[in-house]
Amino acid sequence: MGASGSTAGLRIVVIDDDADLRELLVDVLRRLGHAVIGLPAQAGVFQLADLPPADVWVVDHRLPGRLGGEVIRAVHDAPSRHHPVLVGMSGDEHAEEAFRRAGADVFLQKPFDPARLVAAIEAALARRRTAS
Repeated sequence: MGASGSTAGLRIVVIDDDADLRELLVDVLRRLGHAVIGLPAQAGVFQLADLPPADVWVVDHRLPGRLGGEVIRAVHDAPSRHHPVLVGMSGDEHAEEAFRRAGADVFLQKPFDPARLVAAIEAALARRRTAS
């Protein structure tokens, strides 16, 4: 994702009911060479099992009909040999603990610069490479 391009081509899902933020993040990540799906997270619009596998999930806390932590937990607990980077984001500072308990690797307090998201994903991927 950085200048080295070592993480280019990631499959990323962005789920947020704020259309402006969702589209901004999708645009920034696509410009970096990633395949990105942006979902509006309307209640009942998607089922996790219906989505293609992703390397990174970026999920807002308060979604219509569910909490972002529920989505993170479902992805975290899904049977798979591949464990994606899970990013929670919220304007509610108390959401961080809920995201961490659900299995999130990263929490970003809204508002944030998209560059912080990129850096957070790169750091999470680097930690995984170092750990393995």
